[in-house]
This record gives sequence, C-alpha cells and structure tokens, in this order.
Amino acid sequence: MGWKLNMIIMKGLEGDTDTLSRLIGMSYGRRKYKQVSKSTLENCLNPIDDDKLYIGIYNGLRIITEANLPFEYFKNNPSFTEKMSSAFSKGDKEMYVFGLNSIINLWGYSKIVDNKRIRTKFGTHDEGVIHEEGQPLESEKELIQNSELVKGVRIYNLNENQYTEDQIGEEFVFRIIEEVTGQRIDKPNELINTEMTVYEMAEKKGYEDIFKRIREQKGK
Repeated sequence: MGWKLNMIIMKGLEGDTDTLSRLIGMSYGRRKYKQVSKSTLENCLNPIDDDKLYIGIYNGLRIITEANLPFEYFKNNPSFTEKMSSAFSKGDKEMYVFGLNSIINLWGYSKIVDNKRIRTKFGTHDEGVIHEEGQPLESEKELIQNSELVKGVRIYNLNENQYTEDQIGEEFVFRIIEEVTGQRIDKPNELINTEMTVYEMAEKKGYEDIFKRIREQKGK
C-alpha cells in the first residue's frame, strides 16, 4: 500500500494547539477553527476533508496535518499563505513541510527558516521535478551520493535496487522526517501514535470578502 501524507512540523515553536489553530487560520484564508475531538497522527496523516485541521505535540515539536495546506509551500513563488505563516520560522524556529502520495508518485518537502526557504523540492511522476531550490539537507545526501546519471536521467541506488526521481521521493520524505523527529513515519513508534486535536472550520471569511467590503464602501 502506498503512503499518503500532508504534514507540517514546527520546531522551536511554543504555545498550545488552540493558539496555533488560530494563527494558522489567519494565514490560511482567514479561517476560524473550533476544537471538536481527538485522534492520532496515524489516523490523520492524510486528511480528506478540507474543513478539518489536526494539531499535535511530539517531543516539543508541533505536528500539523491538513488536506491541502502543505501544497501552499511547494509553489515556484511563495504563496500568500506561505508568506504569512513563515513568520512561525523566525529566530531559532524552523518549519518543515511534507506532501506525499506514493500511489501516483507525488512528493514534496520544504524547510523554512527566518521566513526563507532553505530547501524545497517538489515533483510528480508525470512532470518530474517541478520545483527545486536550496542545497540538499543532511538526510538527502546519502541518497544523492548513491545516485548516477544514466542517459540524462538520475537513477538512485538503494538496497540493491534502482529508482527514478519520482520513485525515490517517498524515501526522501521519510528520511527528512526522521532527521527532524528522530523517528521514521513509516514505522510503529511514538511519533505515529501522537495524540492530535481535531479542529473543524467554523467560519471562513476569506480575504476576498475584505476587498469586496472595501469596494462597496468606495461605491457609496
């Protein structure tokens, strides 16, 4: 079975999950969330409902999962959401963003420090590497060193098998998560059992509403 996950990890950030849900909502379409239940990371790695937000705390790290939010961080140019929420990475804080669908070989990861992308890579089976910037992270280097160009195509050697860029994307994601948390997400451990607070979107104003009200005021 292929892996699917949409996850953000925040390192060095303080505060409870309710506070973080409010901050995320402000940067993500001015959404307002309310706490509704509890779950585990294993059960919400790949959220389906786009009106839900999941937040947990593992060894001081803030773990966030949401159906679409991570893909705001893989665009060629930072989205409005990324520009707003990258404030979480100021000072000695760090953000790590992950997206993965191994069934269709879609994968991506990004590290943001002090409002700047340190490393971002995103690709799919059909389009190959769509966007890449920054220098490889420490957990990427072994795989890269064990790769080679074959007729212009990079081939990765792992466990006596060979993989193309899109096929190895899953392993990159797992290794970076392990670098940050100390645990691989694809193994039974405390990380995958992290308790997550479930938030449901109670209200979504959207920034377009602000501009609409401004236009209406000007028209009076």
